[in-house]
Amino acid sequence: MKNRYITYIGFFFILWMLAGCEKEHTGYLFTDNARYPIDSLKISRFERLYPDIYELEERLNSYSGEILDSLNAYREVEAEEEKINKELDRLESIMNKQGDILNAYLDLFADESDADPERVKELEKNCEEAYKAYATYQTEVYDPVFQIRNRLEKKIEDLCAAAGLETPFAIARELEEKKKQLSLDIPWTTSCIEQLLGTQPIIYSLEGIHSDQGEAAAADFERYLTVIGGGRMYVDTRVNSPAGKYTVSLRVSNEGFSVVLTDIFTFVLQ
Repeated sequence: MKNRYITYIGFFFILWMLAGCEKEHTGYLFTDNARYPIDSLKISRFERLYPDIYELEERLNSYSGEILDSLNAYREVEAEEEKINKELDRLESIMNKQGDILNAYLDLFADESDADPERVKELEKNCEEAYKAYATYQTEVYDPVFQIRNRLEKKIEDLCAAAGLETPFAIARELEEKKKQLSLDIPWTTSCIEQLLGTQPIIYSLEGIHSDQGEAAAADFERYLTVIGGGRMYVDTRVNSPAGKYTVSLRVSNEGFSVVLTDIFTFVLQ
């Protein structure tokens, strides 16, 4: 009996030791290949947003000759396509509504075979007619206009490339983004860090900022910068720090590990 007691004591002691070893295990954190897919971002000082918008509008209206003629034709087709899209949306809505009516009727029955065949046939006919109207309009009206717009877009891109000019489409996209950013107060945003593996939860925090404009500028820029999960960073739309480069170092931590990712991202403030 005594030997058995001693055996139990030894057994529980081993279990206690194993539990203690397991508790000391703190996971892992691999950061050697950690990076942003795009490691820099050009952003505008808040006081520059209005002049930037004005400059983009001027550039958008600066085209001449064959580029301008093609661009005017493109805009006319684009306006026509917008009207067509509205009609296409209306026909799609009718098609979906007819499908909903059919499904709602069939849902009244535990077994679809119990439904009135004539009623089902009528509702299916409505669905088919609605689909045919949608498909016909798309094929005969939308597709030809879409193809014309695509050809004009390609022509404009080729003409701009030959003249060494930025396309009006790229300018228009940038203009729309800046107007939206200004009106909705949308912050400048980075992507998340890739190729970083570790035991969750992983905490990302700002380690430091270096600026070619000096420490005071870096400290001012820090007021507008926020770091969240995944290393995604936000810079407030109203950032007005001195124009220059701001290189950010982040600290990545989890239980038992803490690593500094030095100079991992650069903001270029214009």
